[in-house]
Amino acid sequence: AYFNAGKKGFAANIYLTAFQTNLTNAIIVDTFLAPDGSDFICDDEECYRVTASINADTAKIRGLSLNSIFYFGSKWKLDGSWSITEGFILKNGDKSPLAHIPPPYGKIGLSYKAKRFQLSGNIRFNGFKPIDQFGPGTSDNAKNTYREGAFAWHTYNVYSSINLGKNYSIQLAMENIADLHY
Repeated sequence: AYFNAGKKGFAANIYLTAFQTNLTNAIIVDTFLAPDGSDFICDDEECYRVTASINADTAKIRGLSLNSIFYFGSKWKLDGSWSITEGFILKNGDKSPLAHIPPPYGKIGLSYKAKRFQLSGNIRFNGFKPIDQFGPGTSDNAKNTYREGAFAWHTYNVYSSINLGKNYSIQLAMENIADLHY
């Protein structure tokens, strides 16, 4: 869906996208059995779960994306985006999470543009992904995250540039200004 509104000194574009992909025989990493029938292999110090790439019955990926741009006069612009995606495997009637599906994420930014100078700032953000939404096997790295899952994060960023002539410009950027963990 697309919406556009404009009047003197103001314009807006808003886009909404929905999608769904149905996969058959999707290749996933799942628990498996070793040739001796065990589901773990142990060495002298540690045991490891046996996994293999297998064909799932079906998988679905679906989501929404919202994007907008608002123009205030000829020099100011406010823009943002937000996306959410869900993915799951259907195997033998059971539903489980599909690997590599991001949590909700997006960006909101404000920019100013003059003839030779540009200044913009944005906040990029990522939502929380609960541990029960991590895919099977090691592809989502569940063992390297917190017990609850991957925490939400955000960064503050500023960008500027000045045009010095036909062939030269100076650009300056500061990202993750608050030096937050993400």
